[in-house]
Amino acid sequence: MKKRTSRQIAWDHYGLQADKLGIPFAIDGRTALGELVVCLWTHNIEPKRYGTFSYKRPIGYKKGTHYRRLENELCRAKQTGEDMRIILISTDDPAALESGTPATKLKKSYEAQPHLIGVVTHYDENEYQIIIRRR
Repeated sequence: MKKRTSRQIAWDHYGLQADKLGIPFAIDGRTALGELVVCLWTHNIEPKRYGTFSYKRPIGYKKGTHYRRLENELCRAKQTGEDMRIILISTDDPAALESGTPATKLKKSYEAQPHLIGVVTHYDENEYQIIIRRR
């Protein structure tokens, strides 16, 4: 029997199917209840006040269909104020990732975070911000 990866285990937690998913560091899909599931890199999360965390990233730093999907979903989430489910991704070499090494080339681990909810609090043509809080 093939060993399941941390990514598959995280997807299973939210009932996502691997063949229907986008890129692993953006929008991963929606749960059966329609909740948006996003993957966030742990090295980009900063603690804020009152037990919340901030995840801020530039818009358009990558190109392609999956990134446009990310931008469209984030824009929609900002407009509707919908809660997002979180999967955290960590890597031993965040500097390589930030310098342009493709995520597919790095060792990484995924972990579903059912106790966390994200909300897009800022979205413009330059960047987006997600505030993460406990459920």
